[in-house]
Amino acid sequence: MENLLPSIFFKCNRFNSTVQRDYFINPNSFGDDVGKWLRVELEKVGFGVEGPDQEDWGWYLIVFDPGSSLSASVNIGLGGGNEQEAFQIFVSSKIGLISFITGKSKVLLLHANKVKAAVDDILRNDSEITLTD
Repeated sequence: MENLLPSIFFKCNRFNSTVQRDYFINPNSFGDDVGKWLRVELEKVGFGVEGPDQEDWGWYLIVFDPGSSLSASVNIGLGGGNEQEAFQIFVSSKIGLISFITGKSKVLLLHANKVKAAVDDILRNDSEITLTD
């Protein structure tokens, strides 16, 4: 079972959204530079971070918080009902059956919300980033 929090969509000209790179697994696998930047920003506020690493749909970071590790994923998608392409970040945690039964899933959800709140703050406090619905 995977806990997926609502996505955050944003636009920013600082990040590549048009130039294909030789190392992209698939065309339009943008987000590598967003992942590198977000890693530094999350580390500044105290999280341990690994990545970014690539999947066929985009890029992800592993974000460590005491007691859990979560995934913060980045890709380009259609953001909010405006049908315009924007970068998308979503935070998720894998919740196994044992975690669900023992109640640890509630702790994982708290950690996921903490990471999502940090990402949200990072994006909101960057004057070059515009959040989209």
